[in-house]
Amino acid sequence: ATVGHVVDGSPAGLAGVRRGDVLLSVCGHEVDSIDDVLTEVLVTLPGTICPLVISRAGERWKTAAVIGERAA
Repeated sequence: ATVGHVVDGSPAGLAGVRRGDVLLSVCGHEVDSIDDVLTEVLVTLPGTICPLVISRAGERWKTAAVIGERAA
């Protein structure tokens, strides 16, 4: 799942995710599309530390994002 945009101050932004990164796994699950990413985020409780595996410029690296609160 290729990242098209990252909001400054968002959980992804704070985790160091950048535009153009390819998300390989989110919260321990492989992802192929943005829909897969959204599904993982929606089924994970707010406040959970979610490991991310990212490919950037041919390098594979790991980081983590804290799942944010959802709007009511």
